[in-house]
Amino acid sequence: MSMYRGHLVGGLAAYLIVIVVYGIYTTVFQHYFPGLLATLAGSLFPDIDIRSKGQRLFLKILFIAIVWCLYLQASIPLMILLMFSVLPIVFPHRGLFHDIIFVGALSVTAAGSLIYTMPEKTDMIVLVTFFFLVGVISHLVLDKGFKKTFYH
Repeated sequence: MSMYRGHLVGGLAAYLIVIVVYGIYTTVFQHYFPGLLATLAGSLFPDIDIRSKGQRLFLKILFIAIVWCLYLQASIPLMILLMFSVLPIVFPHRGLFHDIIFVGALSVTAAGSLIYTMPEKTDMIVLVTFFFLVGVISHLVLDKGFKKTFYH
């Protein structure tokens, strides 16, 4: 599946499945929004190494996050985001960004750095990282199938 809309729909479906299966219910909309955005970003992330509408959308979101970090003078999150912006230039399509172990390790490392920088935001960072990985997994399953995603 190469269309970014298909990956967004797959990410939305994965998000809803996780919400229902794990019983993550709340009546406050603001609790759903970060997880949904993280899932949708994760569903586009593996294709940031190819010129596409999905890549442009992801890079626009990344640019906004970089500007926000500059405004807040948050140096460690800024360095992480800048690293994410350079990685697509270095790696070929369907290379490391389509490897669940690499993306998982990258996400956990970034989350650990953010938790170190902002320990008061630990719960939100863990939530966003979890849902980002849900989106990544939905993308990889749509591209490679379940078996190839989890069993190399």
